[in-house]
Order: sequence, then structure tokens, then C-alpha cells
Amino acid sequence: MFAFKNVRRIRAKPHQQRHEVRTMTKKDFQLLRCLFVQDVIFILFSIPLRLSSAYQSATADKTRTPLQKATDDFFNNFSTVLHHIPYCASFYIFILVSKAFRHELNRMIFKIVGIDIPSIQHEEKRLNNAGRENVELNIAVVTRIEC
Repeated sequence: MFAFKNVRRIRAKPHQQRHEVRTMTKKDFQLLRCLFVQDVIFILFSIPLRLSSAYQSATADKTRTPLQKATDDFFNNFSTVLHHIPYCASFYIFILVSKAFRHELNRMIFKIVGIDIPSIQHEEKRLNNAGRENVELNIAVVTRIEC
């Protein structure tokens, strides 16, 4: 029922509104970089568990000594622990990779403490306006070469 109403609303939009061009901001690029790092870490940390499962399947019919069994169990348990790391590493990835995330985290911590710091958007606007308002930087140098 709701899906049908949503489809009707999408069709009701004029054609020129559906094809708007969106530019990517710095935050969008930082988010993409964080997601890419998360994907790489997930792939790297899930490989040992896949190798352990493949090894156990390949050697399931062979008899093992107690030392081999202990070694296989250790590798399986260790690879299981490694497999769970990416699920709890997102916070640390975002702090290490994204400047915007670090700034927002600082803002939240300072807000809890009672200190108010400006957001990134306000900082960027202030820096852009500082260059425009600085009269010394806005002077054009004209030189004449006479022969």
C-alpha cells in the first residue's frame, strides 16, 4: 500500500526536478574514505576465518595428534576473534580518517563540559570571509614597463 503511494509520488514529480546535479562536499569525500577503509579492514580481518574454515574442511577426514588439534583450535579461535574486530572498529576508523568526525566529537565533548566551539561550517565561512575582509590582501599590484 505504502509502496504504491510512494511510486505515485515519484511519478508526480516533474522531470527536471528528478535530475538535479549534486556536488560532493568535503564531508561526503571523508565519509566515502571512511567507508572504503571500513571495507578494506572488514575484508582483511575476515580472510583468516575463511582460511581456517577451508583448512578444517580439507583436513576433516585426517587423524590429528593432540598438538595438531590444539594448534588448529587456537588458529580457529584466533581467526574468530579477528573476524569480530571490524564490527567494533568503526568508531576508531572514523576518528582516525575523518577530520569532520573528530571535530564533531570534540564539539560534543566540549558541549558536555560546557564550552561552546563553532562547527566546521562556521569555521570555513569565517576563514573564507577573513580573506575577503582583509584589505591588505585585496590590493592589486599594477606595474608598468616603459621602454
